Amino acid sequence: MPVTNVVEAAMKTLATWGSHGPGAVFFLIWAMVLVFMMQLGFMFLESGQIRSKNATSIYMKCLMDVAVSGVAFMFLGFVIGWPEQSKGFIKWLSEIASAQGFGANPMKSIWPWVMAYALFQWTFCNKAVTIVSGSVAERMKFKAYLIGTAVLSALVYPVFARWVWGGGWLGGSNGWVAHVFGAPYHDFAGSTVVHLFGGVAALMAAYLLGPRLGRFKDGKPTPIPGHNIPHVFLGTLVLVIGWYGFNVGSSAALWDPSTGEWVSALVAANTTMCMFGSTLTAAAMSRFDPLWTANGILAGAVTVCAGADVMSPLGAFIAGLVAGAIMMPVYRWLEKKQIDDVVAAFPVHGVCGAWGAIAAGIFGQKALGGAGGVSLAAQLLGVAVCFAYTGACAFVLYKLIDKAIGLRVDEKTEREGLDSAVFGVSPYPEFEIR
Repeated sequence: MPVTNVVEAAMKTLATWGSHGPGAVFFLIWAMVLVFMMQLGFMFLESGQIRSKNATSIYMKCLMDVAVSGVAFMFLGFVIGWPEQSKGFIKWLSEIASAQGFGANPMKSIWPWVMAYALFQWTFCNKAVTIVSGSVAERMKFKAYLIGTAVLSALVYPVFARWVWGGGWLGGSNGWVAHVFGAPYHDFAGSTVVHLFGGVAALMAAYLLGPRLGRFKDGKPTPIPGHNIPHVFLGTLVLVIGWYGFNVGSSAALWDPSTGEWVSALVAANTTMCMFGSTLTAAAMSRFDPLWTANGILAGAVTVCAGADVMSPLGAFIAGLVAGAIMMPVYRWLEKKQIDDVVAAFPVHGVCGAWGAIAAGIFGQKALGGAGGVSLAAQLLGVAVCFAYTGACAFVLYKLIDKAIGLRVDEKTEREGLDSAVFGVSPYPEFEIR
């Protein structure tokens, strides 16, 4: 076969990876599976940092987050957040009530890609709401937690996602921010939409719950060690591996035939380089403390999400160096305020998520080796809006839940442990003396 024919055949095959063809559908499903797997990472990361008497409660919260957020998002949240793709509630409901759309030829119909895209976006929503679970560990009522997950997934998260990713006033190319600042708010893979959102929601819940019994004595913090450091490292690396689906999958196509861009290569490189930088800084600043070093690599992964497609690898590395340095001071500040954020969700996801959006506005500039098309002013505004919107909504939501059924378990349950008192099981029965 002539070389020209081989090239043409190869290009036709690659074209299915762009637009909404079968390759793009597969690419989204591959990414969705990786992001879904991150739930396992959250389970182990969080359970390792708490006492064994509450480990099962973390597993249950992370597991139930899957179903509760899935129903809330797929039946309502996606319609609110992505009206252009869902075509409205009635159209979307008719599509998910039939197998026809799923089985259509993706080279002729948009719906197979939309279905895959909705599932992919659900995994992002799932991660955002699960961030709360570790922050409120060992003291929050299971039912209260699930109600919070449902409302955040169905209503609160989709609204902000719509503003940024659904063509809204913040992130839309024709939105208000783009007209005022010359560029829309840029959050490629969720530094704010997922992580700052989840971190602020976690902060509000932890603040309203109050600290665990014995966490502060005479106004001074008293450490409550977790029960399983290997779980922390296992969970951390599972999260890191899944993050490549998180970031690279946000390209929505491995190759874009309309522009000829292979954006995924840049995204993968930046994701890796940012984690390099944050891990080194966190390890050095903590004198190689295992928990803070593990948090360090996650801080870089959170930071790079916003600008993974516009920063240079060097810019991403520098952004990671900063991320690894800002977590611990924020955590110490929380301790001074006697806010018990068990797994440092706000410092890692909230603060580093905010820094990631700002870093995209800095290192995304062409003058600093970036791809351009970003505005630092727009990035600062987006961070402020996310913090204010999420903080207000989460505070009101958890306040209402507290008034209705109560947020916190009673003292007897907390001392006994949620595993035994709520679920009637122990994660390690063979080690217990009966």
